[in-house]
Amino acid sequence: MKEMLQNKQLRYLFLCNFAIVFIGFGLFPILPLYAAEFGANPSFIGIFLAITYIAISLGSILAGQLSERLSYKSLFTAAGLLGMVALLLLAWASALWQVVILTALVWFAGGVGLSITSVLATLHTTSSERGRAFGLLALTSPLGALIGSLIVGRLVAWSGYPLMFIALAAEWSMFPLLALTKVQYEPTCEPSSVQPAQAGASTARPGIYFLLLLTTVLLASMTVSVGRMGLSMTMKDQLFSASEVSTANAFGGLFTIPVTLMIGALSDRLGRKRFLFMGYVLAMGSTLVLISAHELWQFWLVASLVLASRSVITAMSPAYATDLLSRRSFGRALPLVGTMNWMSGVVGFAGSGYIIDTFGSTSLYGGTTFVAALAGIIVTFLPVSLKKMATTAPPSQVSEALPEICKYC
Repeated sequence: MKEMLQNKQLRYLFLCNFAIVFIGFGLFPILPLYAAEFGANPSFIGIFLAITYIAISLGSILAGQLSERLSYKSLFTAAGLLGMVALLLLAWASALWQVVILTALVWFAGGVGLSITSVLATLHTTSSERGRAFGLLALTSPLGALIGSLIVGRLVAWSGYPLMFIALAAEWSMFPLLALTKVQYEPTCEPSSVQPAQAGASTARPGIYFLLLLTTVLLASMTVSVGRMGLSMTMKDQLFSASEVSTANAFGGLFTIPVTLMIGALSDRLGRKRFLFMGYVLAMGSTLVLISAHELWQFWLVASLVLASRSVITAMSPAYATDLLSRRSFGRALPLVGTMNWMSGVVGFAGSGYIIDTFGSTSLYGGTTFVAALAGIIVTFLPVSLKKMATTAPPSQVSEALPEICKYC
């Protein structure tokens, strides 16, 4: 990880990522409270939260499309400025519809920004360093959960929502400032020895494998989303205090920091696929423990498993995707990996309430445990890399199964 920190471009991308994730983890938990200030009922609050996930999903999807028409610098900087302006305007929002639209713009800008940082990380690292690079970027999640939650909560308690939004806009401004002045948008690393093999293996058409990877990310991330929501809901139902809920999440953030650092470094030597599978197992474990959790230490364990699985999946899924894709397809294909993480939240949040009301929370947690297990089973059948795929899969077999929508892979 020391070598990664010596890479100036990765340091700048880390700071851009942190500026976005800090807002996400710090602001998201209080959005229901802020919406309630404008008279939103629980049903509308659920819709409001789903809209934020739809917005960040659209941002992730459109980042790949727009990058074919606009330069990365223009797109990255514009996303940063859009989010900063929207945060400032939230300080003076006077109606619920304004809160919904402005918050959606912040999350949309975040989706664009996070997708582009993933693409740029591949341009500034070799294949042998990519696990550590994405591990470094994923480290922003536990740091954002730990620092963002504490600072946002204290700002609201100290001076209310308007000053809090102004402070968050000031923190976010680091993103467009670095995007405009420090981030480079041309490759600074020569492709490693694996890359030419990947470029020459285009006849192996990795589209079907990439689609299967996206499917596993969606399934496992859905389990993570249910685990995040279920942790708070179950603790609330069992009469734990808000302070105890916050403590559980803070403990999860502390636990995940060394885990993310270790996995990012080891994955480059032991294989990204192996550690992605481990992330799916962690997700499965989180909801499995949640089924019978009733002691505080058990919820600490759930919080640790949930955040660790999220960080591992966030780091390893794009890193592993680069092993399944040719270099020329990174710009359009990699954002789809992040999109699956956000789409899982839309599906998970939308369906969880209905399942709990109809079948109970045990059925929900048991079902999502099975979903994560299915993701783990699927990923074991995927090739280790595009180079491995080219030597084991006849081009005709793969290309026949390749959907039309993945011709760019």
